Amino acid sequence: MAYILRIPSTWLNQLTTMCQNRLFVREVVAAQYMVESSWNPRAKGDYANGVPQSFGLGQIQVAAARDVGWTGTNTDELFDPLLNITLSTAYLSLCRDWAHKYDKRNEIATYGEMECALSVYKQGPGGFSAVGITRNFESYVKPIRNWYAEIAAGGIVADDGSTVPPGGGGTTPYPPVPTPTPAPTLTEEIDKWSESLRKYLADVKAVHPWPPASDYETDLGRALYMLATTIRDLRARIESWLGELG
Repeated sequence: MAYILRIPSTWLNQLTTMCQNRLFVREVVAAQYMVESSWNPRAKGDYANGVPQSFGLGQIQVAAARDVGWTGTNTDELFDPLLNITLSTAYLSLCRDWAHKYDKRNEIATYGEMECALSVYKQGPGGFSAVGITRNFESYVKPIRNWYAEIAAGGIVADDGSTVPPGGGGTTPYPPVPTPTPAPTLTEEIDKWSESLRKYLADVKAVHPWPPASDYETDLGRALYMLATTIRDLRARIESWLGELG
């Protein structure tokens, strides 16, 4: 099914420019705004004690706007469509970075980078880190997917009747990004700690040849030696446990 999105030319130009700058496909962000505000620049949401917490096309919150450089004091500024587009796409870019940082469940490989970035946008990095995309996939991410398909098929038309070729930052909703460096395994981390401790012990021994000259140094050396032994034993137990898991 195709949906023709008709918006003012100034909004369309701003959206296209920001998506090009942030390497987003414009129709994906357009779909996000459809879910967030139905493209209503005066939309308010996420009320707390009767006070709106999110504003405008992208329903950006004050804290999120601050994260990407907004220094205003009047939330009415966030209803400005051009400013809102600028701030919300910048924040979505930050959310993409957070998605990589807090992807504890390999969900970028499963769902896609853009889906995870959108999930972070809605629930914050803490929520994404804690529960992942499953919290808001059906209620938020999937509707954006559906709107993307319709808008991509119908196109975006400016109020003067002109159109801009689809895309923005790429030709698919999920532009390729560098593969993040895999996190070190637990045993690799332990080896790293052990090596650091070994070097520290060598430095201490060079300054205070053992046996040390004072009770304090004796206690210090004994404590460091016990710590090194504990780490070595812990590594052996973990390797044994992983072997049993098979």
